[in-house]
Amino acid sequence: MPPFYKQVLLREFSKRIEKNSRYSMRAFAKSLNIDIGALSQILSGKRRLSYKKACEILDRINIDLSERKNFFISLSEEHKKTGNKNISKNLQKILQDTKLGSAKNEREDLSIETYKIISDWYHFAIMELTFLNNFQGTPEWIAKTLGITHAQAKLGLERLLSLELLQDSQGIISKVHDKIISKDRHITNSALKKRLKQIMIMSIAAIDEQDVSERHHATMTVPIQVSKIPEAKRRIDSFLNELADFLEADSKEEVFEIQVSMFSLQKNRSTI
Repeated sequence: MPPFYKQVLLREFSKRIEKNSRYSMRAFAKSLNIDIGALSQILSGKRRLSYKKACEILDRINIDLSERKNFFISLSEEHKKTGNKNISKNLQKILQDTKLGSAKNEREDLSIETYKIISDWYHFAIMELTFLNNFQGTPEWIAKTLGITHAQAKLGLERLLSLELLQDSQGIISKVHDKIISKDRHITNSALKKRLKQIMIMSIAAIDEQDVSERHHATMTVPIQVSKIPEAKRRIDSFLNELADFLEADSKEEVFEIQVSMFSLQKNRSTI
């Protein structure tokens, strides 16, 4: 997995490509006020990012305080790991403060931050595509199959490989873990909300775009006892796992999304 500060830079680059498919690494470097060659070397690990330049870059991209802190922590750790004897006093202090902090919280942050990196729906689709008999691990094939841009497919594939969610064994790309879930899924962090919204938008589009023989949309309105919600959620999770086991048991031909929703229709919940 690449250091967190590199993940932040790659994520920012990916976000800009999504807004403009013709956006280039050269344009990205210019926006960060850094030479294109220097940026390429930093992302490839051939050059270290200085504390001063890191501060300048962070002033030009929009990240919250928690991510800014993790950005500097990962940068300071890489400086030490690579044996940099001239590590700045600022980075030395960050590294020392990290040692005194809670390792448990850092691990939890890493889980959340990693999910942010792959929160776009196509990352999960790419992982499942690897199970298809006709899978081709090229950006061209992935882009055409999922209807995404070549840049999204290329960056998505590289990101999943760098995070070790996919592995490349002699040119054969495969999924590393059987199931990928967010440990924070019940708290509904912003990354999870983003993916859920994307899936729902695609589900709405499928109503008009896909034949009813290849999709299923069902809904039911019911009055309930609110105290039963936890058990209802448990049963839904159990049903989804059983259905997935049934569908995945034989030869894989296409990747489908299964999505179940349950929510209150009452706008004024004070009456409950």
